[in-house]
Amino acid sequence: RGMFRRELIIRSSTSSRSSDKRKLRERATSELGFPSDALDVIFASGTALRTVKLASRSTVYGICLDEDKNAPHGEPVLFEFEQANIFRLAPTVNLLTSLPNLTMVLPWVETHAAVVPVLQRGADLMAPGIHRIGWKQRPFQSGDLVVIVSEDCATAVGLALQSAQQLSLNAPSGKAIQVVHVVGDELWKLGSPSGISFQSETTMDKEPDKVVQEFAETAPLEPDAKETDHQLLQCFLQAAKTSLRKDALLPMDVSKVFESHVLPARRDHGSRLEIKRSSHKKVGEFFRFLENHGLCKIKNVRGQPLLVRIIRENELYRTFEPYDINTNEESQEDSTVKDSIGVFPAVQLLFEFPLLQSSEGNLVGRRDKRLGSADDVHSALDSYIVSEQLMPDTSESDRNPAQSMVQLDPLLTKLCFDSREECPPQMDLASLRSRALDSSKVFHSIGGRRAKPGHPPKIKIEEIGILGGTKHITRVIGLEVYSLNARALANRSRKEFACSASI
Repeated sequence: RGMFRRELIIRSSTSSRSSDKRKLRERATSELGFPSDALDVIFASGTALRTVKLASRSTVYGICLDEDKNAPHGEPVLFEFEQANIFRLAPTVNLLTSLPNLTMVLPWVETHAAVVPVLQRGADLMAPGIHRIGWKQRPFQSGDLVVIVSEDCATAVGLALQSAQQLSLNAPSGKAIQVVHVVGDELWKLGSPSGISFQSETTMDKEPDKVVQEFAETAPLEPDAKETDHQLLQCFLQAAKTSLRKDALLPMDVSKVFESHVLPARRDHGSRLEIKRSSHKKVGEFFRFLENHGLCKIKNVRGQPLLVRIIRENELYRTFEPYDINTNEESQEDSTVKDSIGVFPAVQLLFEFPLLQSSEGNLVGRRDKRLGSADDVHSALDSYIVSEQLMPDTSESDRNPAQSMVQLDPLLTKLCFDSREECPPQMDLASLRSRALDSSKVFHSIGGRRAKPGHPPKIKIEEIGILGGTKHITRVIGLEVYSLNARALANRSRKEFACSASI
């Protein structure tokens, strides 16, 4: 973990000949794809190349400028390391920070600034920590060299443990990049803290990076953290001027504020907005950010942060204009009630079935899971039966397809029957469809979010007691899962049922 975390043991440091400089330049072109104008800057005439051999069988190539030709090691620009008995060439973070345009020549992934200290302690980059990937020439594969970027600056170089296609799927997991060299390690410290001062500037073409688009239809990339931060701030201001416009609603737990007020305040209820995709990562950190910018006051009570006040004198609050929320609802109910209570999200029941080929379910599915609705499962099953010619009685099929008999091959037997059950040689199509659904693992998706195992949670309405002999106490549990505003619903219940209601 981290090839250069420990102190470097230098075996030799020698000046290289012009022929060695020429060979290294050719390797940088063939292995890394560096353009000639950038290499003209790195290996400019008058600069000396030093080769530093390390005890770890790695080699560091440093350049010495005119005014510093007697430097012991030079400024590290490239290094060579061994992987699976093959020596690979890679750029140093020193070089990438001094010539930022070189970063986009190589495949790259972007992570949050909070992840960088973890990488400096020797950890590899995990897939959930990546929120954007890109390349210039081709999508990277497992084993390719990848640059890790944070806040538009190269911070590490490593080897891909997963391909770009795998990282583009919804909810990727596991290690993504094996970190080889990171800012702040011993290799970085060989160079000057102020960076490399090249004699001339590169004229590299600054065409925009090619962000992953090939898999956008089946697995769209998550928005940039800065964009998510902006959306969260807009949602808080929207909620502060609409559902939280009355100070009497406070104090309130920050998690409840986020679930019941901030999330329902997004412009489009069909869009996804997740705190983990922002730079804050946690709800508490987001509200501490708001407090630091003078938008609210937070108080810890028994370890729980509470929103006690919204500072309405703040310039951001005063200048913010509330926007219309697209709920995708055609009903003409009272808009005030709809905005305060929230709109019940669409709930989709999905099934994991191996014969599913459609990528439609993967939009809300999990990595390597083929998910689809009941109709998708039926269609996949029917397509397989037709392709394998397992329905010989076509005349009966034309009259009533559901009652036609299907010959059961080993695959259908394995998918639809338990190994301990006795399987008949054939079965009518309607029963086989029912069997396919019963044997499939059930998932659910609420409001277009990522699918989760099991059936959707129920909203429980139960009577828990009688007060004074005549008043029945009814409890409602589970509204938060569907992003419904429990406090607004309690206020509405008081008016509709002439009763008392509390949370």
